[in-house]
Amino acid sequence: PRLRPTILVVDTSASCFGPVDTLVRAAALAAAHALLAAELPAYVVAAGGETRTWALQTRADAVEILAERSPRAAQPKKALARAMGLAEVVRDGVLEPLVLVFSHPWFAAEEDTLLLPRCLRGLFVMYPRHPATPALAPRCETWRALRSDDHEGLAEALVELLG
Repeated sequence: PRLRPTILVVDTSASCFGPVDTLVRAAALAAAHALLAAELPAYVVAAGGETRTWALQTRADAVEILAERSPRAAQPKKALARAMGLAEVVRDGVLEPLVLVFSHPWFAAEEDTLLLPRCLRGLFVMYPRHPATPALAPRCETWRALRSDDHEGLAEALVELLG
């Protein structure tokens, strides 16, 4: 895929703990490594708790995706607003930066009003035995929903979403 500057919004809240968390973090880490290898500007927005944000410049920054956790609820409105601001920072003039959300299908379902970036994409990991259409699906440029045990479908989904 032709990669471009990207903001990774990773749900690190308690609602992702368990089987969903495993695939959410594996996907975000793989995307982070691809962006690092391509030497593209990128940021991570952790959507749980305080909505921590950091630049993705080294492999150690990518590993933070695995370590960042919050027992508190995700704040989709705050996380997506922060991602929109960061997208302006990494804009290179040619390609619109991507904002790629990694979460469960109900991320942002309770938000009435939401300002969203233009190039919003999402990878949504479903809870076991609970298939669902992601709440953000109608607002995403493209999205994929995977079962929490669909490790083989992950590579194909990332190629589609990052390209």
